[in-house]
Amino acid sequence: MATKVGKVKPEDINLLRINVLNVNVNATKEYIDKPVKAYKVSIKSAYDIGLNKTENACRFHIHFNFTGENQEKKEIGLQADISIEYHFKIEKLESFIDKEDKLELALAASLMHISYSTSRGIILEKTQSTYFKGIILPVIDSTKILINEQ
Repeated sequence: MATKVGKVKPEDINLLRINVLNVNVNATKEYIDKPVKAYKVSIKSAYDIGLNKTENACRFHIHFNFTGENQEKKEIGLQADISIEYHFKIEKLESFIDKEDKLELALAASLMHISYSTSRGIILEKTQSTYFKGIILPVIDSTKILINEQ
């Protein structure tokens, strides 16, 4: 059984707080007048990372954009924007920051995995009572978000 990823020890990562910053679900008048089930939900995501080296703290902010589509991959007038931030405290954070003041991939990937997988439940719950009837984020290698291969 693995106890660390690279030199990251899971027990050195503490999730302090989760803030749901924005949940905005919009439907056009045309959609409201004639709602149809989305055949597919297109997902785009973006993130940013904030570091506080003196506090050994890191903030991960993830923004998701969802668009409902029909079988022809055309938008059906249903959109959602959801932003969530995660606040972490990491033992010896400075040892994971490179010369360009960026997180090394091993720690960034660990934090992204925690943030993305936690977002899956939050997004499902927040969209359950909307026209989307619940959005389930796919299981992915969330490291791809970090290296722009998603």
